[in-house]
Amino acid sequence: GSREKELTADHRGYQQPDLDVPAQPVFLAKENGELLQVYYLADRLRSDANRTVGILRQKLDNVLMVTGDSSSAADSFAAALGIDSVYKGVMPEEKLRLLREQQSRGNRVLAVGDGINDTLLLGAADLSFAVAGATDLSKYASDVVLVGESLDRIPLLLSIGRRIKTIIRQNLCWA
Repeated sequence: GSREKELTADHRGYQQPDLDVPAQPVFLAKENGELLQVYYLADRLRSDANRTVGILRQKLDNVLMVTGDSSSAADSFAAALGIDSVYKGVMPEEKLRLLREQQSRGNRVLAVGDGINDTLLLGAADLSFAVAGATDLSKYASDVVLVGESLDRIPLLLSIGRRIKTIIRQNLCWA
């Protein structure tokens, strides 16, 4: 069983340092509750995320962030990326419901994900990308698996796909 101990009184009032991103504290303490160390875990935006989302916002009608994360990191990331619509703490079934709702309105949905919780969404989207390091299930459910760390391939692949579609239509008209 789990043995949770309360930190000693002189460490309960710790102050989180001023960090550039929202972080969750993880305490390392002795069994008697004496605090040894505090670590802060935080997600970081990929270096090319801002540029990629900016391009997608120009090419697509709407960009939403739908995440299972319920922390303030989701709001921070959305603000940094210029995304107005954020759905936090969303379970896989709810992600799928949101996707189906968009599709029922006639919208085609592009999804990007990496975790097991994204598998339903990736499998049901009109076009889906699993990012490098994604779980095997996410890769299997996706239409495209990005092999590098860069997200900037997504807008490039959309442009190539549109160009191919145009060429196919032209060839059908000439046939």
